Amino acid sequence: MDCPAKLYIYHIAIFPDFRIAQNTEKRRKMVSKKIKNSLDKLAPIHNYKVKYPNVTDHQNHATTGEIANFREKVDQRVRKKVRELYRGGLRTVSDIMIQLAAFVAKECFCDEVPERSRRRFYPTRKDIANIIVTLRQENRNSLLDQESIRKFVVQYEKQMPEDNIFFRENTTTDEKREKQKFLFCYQAQWQRKILTMYGSIVLLDATYRTTRYALPLYFLCVRTNVCYLIVGAFVTQEETSESIQEALLLFKSWNPDWESESFMVDFCLEEINALTNIFPGFGYL
Repeated sequence: MDCPAKLYIYHIAIFPDFRIAQNTEKRRKMVSKKIKNSLDKLAPIHNYKVKYPNVTDHQNHATTGEIANFREKVDQRVRKKVRELYRGGLRTVSDIMIQLAAFVAKECFCDEVPERSRRRFYPTRKDIANIIVTLRQENRNSLLDQESIRKFVVQYEKQMPEDNIFFRENTTTDEKREKQKFLFCYQAQWQRKILTMYGSIVLLDATYRTTRYALPLYFLCVRTNVCYLIVGAFVTQEETSESIQEALLLFKSWNPDWESESFMVDFCLEEINALTNIFPGFGYL
């Protein structure tokens, strides 16, 4: 846009131990020399000053009106509210936008509500989607959650030794340990029996797409003579064919007699490719 407006940031280092009694040129030079001679031993107080340009300094682009409003950055209060709404259970962007409008009108502004074109307070659908993606990525590497799962698995294996449970923690961010991706698989004894009886057609349900979970959550479901039942569940770190295939292979080892004729899946190439590699020639709906 070739705008001549500039933003100036000044870095100021303050040395409290080198105060001067009188502001004279001689004393300033003397103290400055002392600071330079012992600079590597000092711990100054850092301060920053910002000088913003005037509105009249901007050229070749709009500074007011609808176009300028759309170029604004999303307000931090609005970002925080989006994260709270998502953690509270709202999953669709449309529902979040409705709640944001009420939040801006009632909590951010009491009298004059800003124009709807103000992107700062009314983010676009893409802005909200990006905030949600960032939040989900943060939640995927929660060390606290992994520690809780580890304790749960140890306790559960002692109480229910006949059930199958597998847990592998994520160490991709730990430089001291061999890198491995998160994987959690679970199948109870009664679920193995149901899969053997009714496993000719299996539904692979990517449930996490409509729930509050940050990691990909999958259910294996079958239709019985009464209703649909979950016969296995697994959580992967990534929604890739390799991750899904690894989990399905583990269920295959837990159920050696499992030979499904058909699978019901979403139109997801990652799921289809994983199933094709494990069950050659199967049909999918």
